[in-house]
Amino acid sequence: ASFFYADSLNTQMTTLQHELTHQILAEFSAGRAPSWLAEGIAVYLESVPLDRDRRQTRRDSENYRVRAYAEGIQAGLNEHDFSRIMTFRTEEDWNSGEIAKNYRGAGAVVHFLMNMDEGRYRADFLDMLRDAYYGGDRSPESYFDLSEEGLTFLMNRFYKSANTAETIT
Repeated sequence: ASFFYADSLNTQMTTLQHELTHQILAEFSAGRAPSWLAEGIAVYLESVPLDRDRRQTRRDSENYRVRAYAEGIQAGLNEHDFSRIMTFRTEEDWNSGEIAKNYRGAGAVVHFLMNMDEGRYRADFLDMLRDAYYGGDRSPESYFDLSEEGLTFLMNRFYKSANTAETIT
C-alpha cells in the first residue's frame, strides 16, 4: 500500500503520477534504471494532464520543476547541468546534496532529451529508458552520438534560449 499526503488536489495528483511512474516501470521491467533516469522520467510524467475521455498531449508549462530549472538558468543561477545529473547513478548519490536541485535537474534533462529540436532525440531517449530498465548500462553518448560535453552544451543552450523560457513558463 502507498500513502500520499498533499495540501491540495493538484499537488496530490502530481505526487500520485510521479509515484505511479516509479511503480509501473518497476513492475514491468527486469531491472532498475540509474537514479537520475528513474527520477527524471517520474518528474517528466508527473504533470501530464489526465482526461479519461481522450488522450492529451503533455503541457510542459505545468511542470513546476522544469519551469523552475529554466527560470534559474535564465536568471544565471547554478542549476545541475547534464554532466552533473549523470553522476546520480545510485540512491546514495541521489540523496546527497540539494535534493530539490536534483529533481529539477533530472526533470530538465528528460525534458531536454524529449523536446530538443522538436523531439530530435526523443526516440533515442526512449530506447535508453527501455534499455536501462531492462538491465542495460550503455552511456548516453552511445544513444545520441554526442559526447557528454556536447550534450551538456546543447542542454545549456536549450535552457538559456528565450524560446525555451517562453514555452515552459
